[in-house]
Amino acid sequence: MLWGVQLLLNALRSWIFFGLRAPGVALVEIAALLIVIAATVAAAFRTCRPAAWLLVPYLVWVGFASVLNAAIWHLN
Repeated sequence: MLWGVQLLLNALRSWIFFGLRAPGVALVEIAALLIVIAATVAAAFRTCRPAAWLLVPYLVWVGFASVLNAAIWHLN
């Protein structure tokens, strides 16, 4: 279930940020995405540690995208 929510939020983020041109809303949405990714990593650690470690770069990348999103929102 976490994986599906994560994929949905990931798809929505691009549409909100680029399609609607709403970086403030996208910032809130990407914060939710980070929480869901972290929950997915935590759940994966309980069942398959290699899979969890493979998700960590994705978590870091979305964290970096969050910083960029926040900077764009702040500058506009």
